[in-house]
Amino acid sequence: MKHRFGFSEKLVYLAAFVCALMVPWVALAVGDRTELDPRVEPTPRPSVRPENWLDPSVWNATDLWLTDNMALHDEAVRATSSVNYRLFEDSNNVEAVVGTHGWVFSRPELDAYCPTDVGYLESVSIAFEPSEMVELMGVVTDIVELSGRDLWWTLPPSRWYAYPDRLNSRAKRLSNCASEFRKTLRERLDQAAMPHVVPLWDGIDDARDAAEAAGPAPSPMGGVAPPLVYYPHDLHWNTRGAAVMTERIVNAISPGLWDEAALVPVGDEDKEATQLLNLGLDGIDPDVRYGVIRPGVRATVTGEYSDNEFLSPTLLPDDQWYLHEGPVPGSIVCDCQGLGRLDDHPLLRFAAESDDPSLIIPGHTLWLHDSFSWWATGQLPSYFESLTMLRGKTVEAPTVFHDEFNAADRIVIAFSEMLFTRRLDPAFPLVRRLVEESAATLTETAPERVHQGVACSGCNAEETWTSPAEASTWQLPAGALTSPTGVALEPPYLVTFEVAPTTFSIDPQGIVIDAAYGVGRAFNPLGYEPAVIRNGVVEKPHRYHFYVATRPADGLDFTVAKDGTRIERYSVISLALTPVTLR
Repeated sequence: MKHRFGFSEKLVYLAAFVCALMVPWVALAVGDRTELDPRVEPTPRPSVRPENWLDPSVWNATDLWLTDNMALHDEAVRATSSVNYRLFEDSNNVEAVVGTHGWVFSRPELDAYCPTDVGYLESVSIAFEPSEMVELMGVVTDIVELSGRDLWWTLPPSRWYAYPDRLNSRAKRLSNCASEFRKTLRERLDQAAMPHVVPLWDGIDDARDAAEAAGPAPSPMGGVAPPLVYYPHDLHWNTRGAAVMTERIVNAISPGLWDEAALVPVGDEDKEATQLLNLGLDGIDPDVRYGVIRPGVRATVTGEYSDNEFLSPTLLPDDQWYLHEGPVPGSIVCDCQGLGRLDDHPLLRFAAESDDPSLIIPGHTLWLHDSFSWWATGQLPSYFESLTMLRGKTVEAPTVFHDEFNAADRIVIAFSEMLFTRRLDPAFPLVRRLVEESAATLTETAPERVHQGVACSGCNAEETWTSPAEASTWQLPAGALTSPTGVALEPPYLVTFEVAPTTFSIDPQGIVIDAAYGVGRAFNPLGYEPAVIRNGVVEKPHRYHFYVATRPADGLDFTVAKDGTRIERYSVISLALTPVTLR
């Protein structure tokens, strides 16, 4: 017979329920506070006064503060998150997407090449088509290599590419756009047959299959490497995944140099499960780190530089370096409680020595990268005579990239799928800095291929346009496309304009180049250097760089279409000649 609760029993249960609800409030009243996570910005305590009692924002702020500080807050969050994650394969965090097998992905990771309005990776690069990306990579490669340096590109895949079976229906739906984009990009790269672009998709497929076939692998240090090449609860690959990049780049630059037997376990790792943290949960991804130890080659760390906002990185004392020789002689490991700490040291230098010069790649290599390359810091140095690893965002610094570019014999650009289109986007200075430094080298070392001058009538200081509606077209006649010795310059061209700002602003001033010259929208402009204005004095004008593929019979037409714009100087560099010799 079904039990019926009496009135007194109901009162007892009701009282118990009310007491349970009141426990956090009582604890808060007596001073018990939740210990706030130091990684999260705390919510400031709102100021509630009689005059703002009717302001909804005050009560919203009060609600957030109480939520952060309420006793048992963390326990409640963990309990709710654990139920959602383990029972429903769901998340309270809009940026986190729970997949199958307990894997957790991020929205920006799944969106990859496509638009997202979630989190710190809001996309500005969605206008790129795969064909434009490939064409832009080809143009930039040609320009850099004409300056006397090799330029290589590589593209670490997102982990959901390697493990599509870890995606549930929602995750698959979110990744559809990026999946189609990747498919087309791979087709365009295959068609272009660009020898200095080193894709990693097939290599990751092979490494994943090999790891799964081998099963868990014990290390001499006592750990066990799971049969994976990416972490289940972090955006990144592990060191076995990074070894694919090391192998492919090394063999592309110096065929046959990679030594598979030199890839060995160098330490155990308990990787913090960062994606679980996004759910309010704790956890680790246990793994084994693999490094490269080559007989006859000694690789060393020669410098680590502090962040210093990328303006002037400072060489740190060696007792503050994160990278050092590990427990396995000859290895390089990070003593930093997680490779993410290397973000504090965005400039790393390495050197390799050998009695046999054929064992190492000669000259100086500049490696521009995102966080994926941290997992290769124990592998790459053993193959390069001199290597500088420079965090990609440092290209915004005024002097660091200039110095590193000019010291390099070759440059490797290694950005993961999650960031690749964003780093090619004109809003990010990577392409512009590569182009401007190459142009400076060409102007200095190959004046016979450069035509420079003061802009024509209609674009000088006497005639400016004061309204965006009053655009004007300027033509650089075909006869003007000659070197100082009178030799006709052949296309393609790198055209640079110096544009003087007439107001104290560093906003771009508009110039439009005729698309008939073979310039895709990704190259319009190819690069833009903002003006430098200090104390009302223009120290450097705006500079625009354009790639022009053909040589029209009448000359090059440009439209100036911004208020107060005037072109002061221009230069045309022929990209048709052989590369310059730097050394």
